[in-house]
Amino acid sequence: MNQELPVFIRVIRFVCLWFIITFVVLTIAHFMVIRIELARVLSFSPQEAKIDSLLTAGWRSLSLSIYTTILFGLSYSARYKFPVSLSTIFVMVLSLLCIGLFSLTLSVIQRGSPRPAETLQYLGGAGLITVDGDRSQVLLQSPGLSGMRVIAPPNSPFSYEGIQESLGSPSVFFRNDSVYVIGTIVDKLIHAGEQCGARLRENFFSFFVYILALVFCLSTLRFVFDASSWPLANLFLGVLLFWGVLEVESLLDSEQARTLINAISKGIFPLFLVVPLALCVLGLVFLLLSSGSSFIKKRWTTNEDY
Repeated sequence: MNQELPVFIRVIRFVCLWFIITFVVLTIAHFMVIRIELARVLSFSPQEAKIDSLLTAGWRSLSLSIYTTILFGLSYSARYKFPVSLSTIFVMVLSLLCIGLFSLTLSVIQRGSPRPAETLQYLGGAGLITVDGDRSQVLLQSPGLSGMRVIAPPNSPFSYEGIQESLGSPSVFFRNDSVYVIGTIVDKLIHAGEQCGARLRENFFSFFVYILALVFCLSTLRFVFDASSWPLANLFLGVLLFWGVLEVESLLDSEQARTLINAISKGIFPLFLVVPLALCVLGLVFLLLSSGSSFIKKRWTTNEDY
């Protein structure tokens, strides 16, 4: 029955199902991790941070869902010999529809249940040990009150410190800070997803331009999956190029890059256009490479016929 379906129907079904399943599974996984971290590090009441954790998990899952959906969608279309131009358009349009649907859902949930930022700042009680890099502190009184703490600056023993201002929650959770390549990629994808949520909360136009540029850039890599007769080799090459796009996005979206660009442009150039503009330029370069490779293949085939 599957073989009787037209190729474009199979591509549509694959892209939509992949995005839905990936997004839902990743959101559930991130939600469980967030709840476990909160339960292990902080003391909070059941009504606190449930909707907030779900929203955070959803935004963290969005970027990875986009990258994997487009990657395997393009690979799937290449496997069934779907034309390059049509597969690029199909995958781009379907990805934008899925992203718009789930982003709208998260936005509606967020508007119905505002993020409890005020509550999260006062989680934890006396005796809580927090760690921020090399600095540690032990709370001696509830963070919601003017209190005291015992702190340990780097390379120094614990010392008592009486403070008058209220204390906030720890800036980071206890975790393994070992650096691995896969862990670094996942962290960048999570950060990119969180930035999607921040862009949508700040300005819908900023979010729309960023998503459109990202999907356009990734969808133009369809030619990579026809580079050789080995599907796994093409998929590996596609993963490397997708990783390169992620690195460019993470670099330009960093605070250091924003500060440098803002200093060079003297505040004239809108910072929210930096990443979309770079992605659009990369997408145009990929389109030129795609056209060039297609032209070379046609000439090669013509020469072989002679």
